[in-house]
Amino acid sequence: MERLADRVVMLDQGQVTAEMPLAKFATLAGFAAVVTVTYRGSLADVQRLLPAGAVVDRHTEEAGSSTLVLKLREWSGDLFAALGRLVDDVEVEDIDVRPARLEEAFATLSGRAR
Repeated sequence: MERLADRVVMLDQGQVTAEMPLAKFATLAGFAAVVTVTYRGSLADVQRLLPAGAVVDRHTEEAGSSTLVLKLREWSGDLFAALGRLVDDVEVEDIDVRPARLEEAFATLSGRAR
């Protein structure tokens, strides 16, 4: 949808509840980006090493491959440097960084965010 629209209109029971540019709507998710790190090994004390401006959305450690999903309040070089230090002692298999999606902003606004 991001490629097709430049404005968002939210309706509730036929009434317009919000209308704004697409970029502004995406910021309403409450975070700017999601970082997913797939790794081998064990992350010691994630909460203590977590950089300011990041919260753990999901963290699953398994015998083979583990996954850490973080939501970032904003983008910054310092934040990504801190993330690098966080995963310094594990074997990183993959890192995916993406902006907040429209459906995440919608879920937040409609009270359906998890």
